[in-house]
Amino acid sequence: MPPRPALVTRRAVVGVTVLGTAGCSIGSLDPSSGDPTITPTTSPSDGAVPDPGGSGSADTDADTDAALVEQAALALSVAHRTAQTNARAHPPLAEALAPLVRLHRAHAGELGGLRPTSGRFAVGGEPVRRARRRVAVAEETLEQALVGLAVRADSGALARLLASMAASVAQHRSVL
Repeated sequence: MPPRPALVTRRAVVGVTVLGTAGCSIGSLDPSSGDPTITPTTSPSDGAVPDPGGSGSADTDADTDAALVEQAALALSVAHRTAQTNARAHPPLAEALAPLVRLHRAHAGELGGLRPTSGRFAVGGEPVRRARRRVAVAEETLEQALVGLAVRADSGALARLLASMAASVAQHRSVL
């Protein structure tokens, strides 16, 4: 029995994909869409008066992002303190945790430095396995916090920074 012909050819799939992609980019044909110097105005018929100073949302966005940076710095500080104190309390872990400690310092530099933290980050005399687990949980918590904060960021630059930090933490966690 001869093989059945394909219901959809490869050429048709590629053609539909190209057309779909082109259709999705139609909005980019608007000449004012990418130019920050062009501000939308209201039509004379609607009676609205354009606000030349903007809506004030830039201040709100900056405040929101500043709060997100503070939350990220606090989460990072807790994970850093956990890795650092467990490396000191458990010498067999020191070599494995050194890259995390360096990573956290570098990330903290991007966020304005480490913040003061308090709490119990290491327990002397406990099994190394338990200390490693404590660090792993702190790193997982940090990763999830960074992802959530990246999603909530108003600034694209801040979102990218937090997302890249989360990705870096995930990579380091995979070898912990």
